[in-house]
Amino acid sequence: MRIQSIGRRVQLPHMVALYVRSDTQGAARLGITVSRRVGKAVQRNRVKRLLREAFRLQKQRFPRGLDLVLIARPAAAGATFHQLFQEMGMICQRVRP
Repeated sequence: MRIQSIGRRVQLPHMVALYVRSDTQGAARLGITVSRRVGKAVQRNRVKRLLREAFRLQKQRFPRGLDLVLIARPAAAGATFHQLFQEMGMICQRVRP
């Protein structure tokens, strides 16, 4: 809930990203929310897998001590991995100090 109240927001075509600096200096942490509006369970799980992989491949680009929550939009159900990967890169650029 802390991230929703004091976090910053980045809106993209397939997702909304909320982020905040945490008190720890550990690696960046990721949370993913995919509601039923995105689709049935198979589609929601696919979106979560793709978002986790896009984050894993770019994790070193995110600053240490960052908490990031991704909220998938309904358009994410039809997105390709490449599109989600590019949007994760956009989030990286916005989050950097």
